[in-house]
Amino acid sequence: KIDFFHNLLYMNNGKKRNSFIIAVLLLLLIGLTVGYAVLSQTLTINGTTHIEKATWDIHFEDLSASSVGTAQYTLPKFSHTILTNYTVSVDNPGDGATFQFKVVNDGNLPARLSSIIKSIPRCSGTSSREAEEVCNQLVYTILKEDGTELKEGELLSPYSSQLVKVKVSYPDEGTKSLKNTIQVQNLDVDLLYREN
Repeated sequence: KIDFFHNLLYMNNGKKRNSFIIAVLLLLLIGLTVGYAVLSQTLTINGTTHIEKATWDIHFEDLSASSVGTAQYTLPKFSHTILTNYTVSVDNPGDGATFQFKVVNDGNLPARLSSIIKSIPRCSGTSSREAEEVCNQLVYTILKEDGTELKEGELLSPYSSQLVKVKVSYPDEGTKSLKNTIQVQNLDVDLLYREN
């Protein structure tokens, strides 16, 4: 056997050696082709899969409101994730209202809060000076259930909800008593969610 390989490696005639190498390569190629064909014919994959249709449904539900002090309010109208057309009237320092609702993700996609848009409040009353003072000192915040501020980037998982509060108040510390009722309006809130 050693003589066979020795003669193969040290053939004097280049044509014989080239012919032999080509023959070996052809046999190797044929062997690989037959092996691939055998393996590809016997490969069986069994299984089932279920692909759920992607759904997007973010909206507000269960709106309620409460007031503090002598404040009066009108309930907002809401559509999807927008609160509009509501007012708060304050007479004294400490007056205010809180509007509470759920942000609901009834879809199967996670949603991230990408933007919080709050309108700039307008205040009006018999005295434009008092109305301006109220607007300058007004507390107008959007809070989570735990009382911390709602921030952009927060995640809302599929089939879940989050309690949110919009708080509008005229602070009782460092503010002047009012002689007239001041109506606060233009309190629109839009919470924009995007697919995470």
